[in-house]
Amino acid sequence: MPRPDLSVVVPTYNEAEIITTTLEEIATHLRRLGLKGEILVADDGSGDQTLERARAASLGDTPLRLLPAERNMGKGDAVRRGVLAAQGRFVLFTDADLSTPLTELDRFIRELEAGNPLVIGSRKLEPEKVSRRQPWPRQFMGRVFSWTARRLLHPEVADFTCGFKAFRSEVVDTLFTPLTLSGWAFDAELLHVARCRHVPVLELPVAWANRGATRVRLRRDILVSAGGLLRVAWNGWRGRYDLRPDQST
Repeated sequence: MPRPDLSVVVPTYNEAEIITTTLEEIATHLRRLGLKGEILVADDGSGDQTLERARAASLGDTPLRLLPAERNMGKGDAVRRGVLAAQGRFVLFTDADLSTPLTELDRFIRELEAGNPLVIGSRKLEPEKVSRRQPWPRQFMGRVFSWTARRLLHPEVADFTCGFKAFRSEVVDTLFTPLTLSGWAFDAELLHVARCRHVPVLELPVAWANRGATRVRLRRDILVSAGGLLRVAWNGWRGRYDLRPDQST
C-alpha cells in the first residue's frame, strides 16, 4: 500500500456526540486537497460509544485506525501514541471538536512541503481570528500557562496549547520519544524538546472557535500544569532532552 501523504491524529475522550461528523469532515477535506491520507483515532479510555461510532463513520477510501487505551491516561498520552503510529509523510494532530477549521490545513501543508519540520497553530498572533473565546477560567489559566512556559521553556512561542500541530515524519521520533508528560502540559514539553533538539518551530495564526464546555478545575489544573512546567524545565536543565551524538533531526 502506498505511503499516505498525511496522517491525521485525533485524540478522543468521550466524543461520541461529535466523532462521526469530525471524521467525515476530515476525510472529505483530504479528498478536496487531493491527498492520500489516513485517520488515526487515539482514544484515551472513553466510557461512551466513541470508538463504535468512529468505526461506523463513512470515510470513503480514507483508511481509519483506532488506537484505544485501556484507561484514561491524558491527552498527551493519546497524542503521542497516535503520532508515533502514523505512517504519513506529514502528520497533523487536531482536536476532536475541530476548533481550528480544516481550511487552515492548506497553509500548513504548504509550509511542510517547503521543508519546515514543525508547524503549530497560534491563537495569539492574530487574536481577531478567534471567533468564540473560552470561558474566563480557561482563558485565565491559558494566559498564566503561556506566560510561564515562555519564560521557562521557549521564549519564541506565543501559543503552546493550540491543538493544531503538524510535523514532517522525519522529526516525529526526535520530538515524541523523549516525552514524559501525559497531561495538560504535554504541548509545552513537546516544544521544549524541539528547542533542545534544534528543531525549528514555525507558528502560524489560525482561526479558532471554542466548541465545548470546559473541563478545567481551576485550582487543581493550575497546580498540575505548574508542576508539569517545572518538571520539563528540570528535565531540560539536566539535559534529558538533548540530542545524543547518534541522533539527528
